[in-house]
Amino acid sequence: MKKLLLFNVAVVFGLFLASVLPSYYINYPVYYSFINAFEQFEWTLFVGILIAGILLSGVLGYYKYKSIPYPQRFLMINILLDIILLIFISIHGILVALDAKTEYEALSLKYKLKAKSDIKNDLIIYETFGFPVSLDSAHETEEKVDSLVRTYGITHSNIGCVITGPLLKAQSDYNALTEPYLDIRNGEGWKNRMQQQITQIRNN
Repeated sequence: MKKLLLFNVAVVFGLFLASVLPSYYINYPVYYSFINAFEQFEWTLFVGILIAGILLSGVLGYYKYKSIPYPQRFLMINILLDIILLIFISIHGILVALDAKTEYEALSLKYKLKAKSDIKNDLIIYETFGFPVSLDSAHETEEKVDSLVRTYGITHSNIGCVITGPLLKAQSDYNALTEPYLDIRNGEGWKNRMQQQITQIRNN
């Protein structure tokens, strides 16, 4: 009985890992750590499924099988249901992770080609997320900032609010190719110089 209980706990822990790990893999670096993925985990749904399994096990356990006592029948059925659920979640997680990997590979190729093209055009385009600035005074300041960073061979493009792990990974590949070019183009310490000039514009 004790062994069945411990085995059931182990299966439930496996269910938790099978639910969290694919989500962490898919959304990294949106989920920048496993703790972050843990915090974003849908606990209500997870607990609800476990409770449903417990209730179903309790009902099915009333069907007597040989001389096995009810508590043991209940645990055996609950373990079986959890294992079936574990297999289903694991397969689903693997398929979703493979889709995310395929998406990243396609985006990575796109951004690597984009990096080569932007380097050739001497204008590195860094993508940003969020809503564009709408206030007139702020908009005027940002136009001055944009004009300044263009002298360093950089501009920014807002692509909306949708952020995904594969997209951020592909953008990292773009950055890895373009940053060495900017270092050569603008010279040592260019980031600090640019940031100081941006600060001056925004403080005036």
